[in-house]
Parts: sequence; C-alpha cells; structure tokens
Amino acid sequence: MTSDLTDPSPDADLADLVSKYLDNRLDSTQRARLEARIQQEPAAMDYLAQRLRFEATLRETINPQRMEVLESRRMIMEPGADGPEWSVEQQRSVRIGPPDESLMLDVTPARRKRSIRLASAAALLIALAATWLCWPRPEATPAPPSIVLRNPDFEVTDLHLTPQGLTSTVVHWQEAFTCAEVDLVEIARVSNGTIFPKSGKNVVRLKPGGYINQFLHDADGKPLRARDGLQVRLYGWAWLDSNASETLSASLRVVASGRPDTILYDACRVSFTLDAPGWQRFRVDLPIAGDLMRTPYWVEPRVTTKPPLDLTGRDLCLSIDMDDTRTPILLDDLKIEEVSAGDEVPPPPVALDLHHKRAQIRGHALREGDKDCIGNWESEQTIVVWKIRVHRPCEVEIECLQAAESRSAGNRYDVVIGKEKASGQVIDTGAWDRFQHVKVGSLKIPAGGEYEVAVVPHPKDNQAVMNLRSLRLVGRKLSAEILAPQ
Repeated sequence: MTSDLTDPSPDADLADLVSKYLDNRLDSTQRARLEARIQQEPAAMDYLAQRLRFEATLRETINPQRMEVLESRRMIMEPGADGPEWSVEQQRSVRIGPPDESLMLDVTPARRKRSIRLASAAALLIALAATWLCWPRPEATPAPPSIVLRNPDFEVTDLHLTPQGLTSTVVHWQEAFTCAEVDLVEIARVSNGTIFPKSGKNVVRLKPGGYINQFLHDADGKPLRARDGLQVRLYGWAWLDSNASETLSASLRVVASGRPDTILYDACRVSFTLDAPGWQRFRVDLPIAGDLMRTPYWVEPRVTTKPPLDLTGRDLCLSIDMDDTRTPILLDDLKIEEVSAGDEVPPPPVALDLHHKRAQIRGHALREGDKDCIGNWESEQTIVVWKIRVHRPCEVEIECLQAAESRSAGNRYDVVIGKEKASGQVIDTGAWDRFQHVKVGSLKIPAGGEYEVAVVPHPKDNQAVMNLRSLRLVGRKLSAEILAPQ
C-alpha cells in the first residue's frame, strides 16, 4: 500500500472504516473491526496515521472556515493498433471559504508534497503566534483611577443676568461647609476689564479667611478614601494683586462632624506660596503616608471631646484655604489626579509655612498687629514654638521671614526640631517692617510623629532679637500638619 492519500489502493472497507472514524460515526462492530485491522495490518496503521495527520493539518490551517473537497476523474479512449487505449486522469482539489471564493488548493498526487509543506508551514506559524500570545509578560502597572473634579473651571453658573456679576453660591465647592468669605465672580465685568479669567468668564474669589471644599469621587462615583500611600496632585491657576507673597493651603480632609459640632481631621495638608502679582500656575502634591491616626485639625470651641481618629478608609474632602492671607486671591481652572507609585516626575518641593499667629510665645514678646509679626523680643530667654505632626521621615530646608535694623544684625539663633537643629543669623533688612526670607539651613526629621519647632536665640549684645513673621519648612518628602498651640 502506498502512502498517497489519493491512491485508490486502500480497500473499500478500510477506507470506509477510517472515514467513519474521522467523522465519529463508527458503531461498536465497526470499531472492533477497525481495531483488529490496525493491530494485524501495519499498512492499515500507516494509512490511518497519514489520514489523521492530514486531517489535523487541514483543521489547524483552515478552522473555522468552510472546506469543500472536489474530486474528478477524466477517462480518455483513443484508437490503437491493438484496439482502444484507455487512460484515466484523477484530480482532487479543496475549496476553502464561502462557495463564491475562487481559492482552490490542488491536492492531486503531483502537488501533494508541496501542499503538505505549505500546510506544515502554516501550522508552524500558527503555533508560533499562539506561543507569542500566551508567553507570560510582566504585568503593566495599572493606571490609578481617575478622580473627577466637578465644576473645576467654575463655569456651571451663568452670571450674565445677575446685577452685580457675582454670587455667594459656588456649585459643588460648598459641599461640606459654606463660607461667607468666598464668592463666584464674573471677573472681567466686576473689575471693569482690568482682570480677565484664565478661561471662560468666572473665577472664585477667596477673601481673607475664605475656603472652598469638595468631596472627591472617581469616575464611577465611588468616594476617594484615605489610605497609606495615596498621593493626589492638584493643579490650578491663582491670581494675586500684591507684590508681597501670600500663602494658600490645600488639604485632603476628613469631616468627622459638621456644624454646629464641627470636628475636622487633615489626612494631608500642604501650604504653598504665591510670590508674584497676576496669574500664576501652581502644582501641589498631597501625599498620605504612614500612620493615619490623627488628632483634630479643627474642633468647634463648644465641643469638649477632641479624640484622635484613624482616618483609614474614610471619605476625603479637598479643601483650599486662605492661611493668614491679607489680600483676596482668585482661583481658576483647577485639576486633580491620583499619582501612581511609578510616577517618574519628581514631586515639587512642599512648603509648610509656620505663621506667628499659630505659634506659642514662651517668655516676653508681643504680637505686633501693624507689622504682622512677633516683635518687642528683648529677652534671649524667650523662645517661639510651633507644634507639628510629621507623617513620614524627611529632610527639610528652613527659611525665616524676618526683619531687623542694623543694631540687631548678627544676632544668632537655632531652629530646633526634636533633637536636630539648624543655626541662622539675623540680617539687616533696612527697617523693622521690611521682611525678607533668610535661609537658615537644613536638618533631617528621622521619623513620623509630633514635634515642636522652636526658635531659640543665642546670647546677644544688643537690644532686640528680631521681628519674626514666620518660618518656612521646605522638602520634597515633607508631609506634615500644624497643630494648635497649647
């Protein structure tokens, strides 16, 4: 028996048994007869093996397309010297695809080897493609869920019909609390064309003591909840009508209790400074790290209990606050996003401004309202202290916003945080009300926890230490909050 599948030499019974076997149509008697022939006749085994290979190759190559097999025989009779001479030509071809396809694969004996090679190559390509698709690959870091900031450009409200071009209602930005020191303004009309918004018509105006707030959700409407490792990035534009620097704060806050028994906890609070007049873009990173057990940031005076609270899993509210700012600030085109752990863009330095109003004076000195500072600081035994909670280890640069005349220039002092300290020197700023940022130095905060930040004078030979408005701590990994002085 030859190995040619188109050769008619296999007897009819074997060909029928093999065809029914391939079509799964054998009954028990036929199955027993086929098994007996395979065991007793090596040629029958070869024939079955070849048919199995051929069927498998075709199935891998064309599945799940339609296949149609066409077989024809041409018989030719020609006169000859000894009588008629007969010749027989047999042809088998396969049509793959719909009936109207013109593709034909010739599988006659002369082309069988070439067809098998092509089918084998196709099967090999399919196997390689499947291997490539199934090959394990490193899992890509999933993108963090998007945070939806509602009414980020403050254009939800149309103010063109309002007589004054402003309203005290800011849609979506007064969810936890309303504030009398904030309003929505059609700024070009209100300023008589001297100020234009970054986009649209409206901006939010924060007056001294003003704030806006909004509960945060993802694109599916699920609330954003506090967790260790969460980092949120806030962008926006701020307008300042002053040559003096002003400070804003951005917070991820938990509202444990609303009015009238307000209790607020800050999961993260970052102060940032606006240094130039006009519109300026800001970017603030709000990282939540380490122990999320927090003491209250704000408690209504009538509330006597001030319990610490674990903020893990609690809904977060974004709040933008004025921190001891003396002139109005405009906000426009805010944007927020969650930052993935693999974010390659280094976060900008975070600044925490410790204003003198939130400090404790231990000794004899006065708060001078006209100069907005701690002044009349005569005794070197007097120290100024802030209390902060740091959320993770970090290194900070320290600046002192100070003023002094020449008679106090050269006085030295230490800024002490825990067991670490940096030494600074008072400079002549030209007048007691002319303040300058003076670099003090850097120090490391070794661990998260509560710390006192103290300005400690050295022994001096002249009258006053300095006029002190604030300290500024700056660090890329800084995450801290200012606690109320005792």
